[in-house]
Amino acid sequence: MADFDAVTVERYAGTYVMVHLESSAPVPCVMTHETATFLVRQGTGAMAKTHPAVHVTAGARGWLALPPSHGTYWDTPPWDEATGEPRDFVDGERVGAVLTGMRTWLDGTERVGAVR
Repeated sequence: MADFDAVTVERYAGTYVMVHLESSAPVPCVMTHETATFLVRQGTGAMAKTHPAVHVTAGARGWLALPPSHGTYWDTPPWDEATGEPRDFVDGERVGAVLTGMRTWLDGTERVGAVR
């Protein structure tokens, strides 16, 4: 698998992002019961940090549990399930653009600490 940045948001916000981006291309996403983590092109994750409730993991020191790990599963794996070919990662800027439209909702998630 290629190197990537990871953008983590509350699960509901992640579902919203997936619905808006799926029409152009599937976005690799790791889900838990609480969060959605999008795998984006390396070096572009910071462009998705449009709100304090958005967490970005990047670089050599970044760590992310990928399936199969306890409590995580692929919503959309980083490969095409029919062919096994790797998917292209989207730019973090595209994820950030969708999240910008959710600013008011994200304000509420930060109060309850939905993203750790």
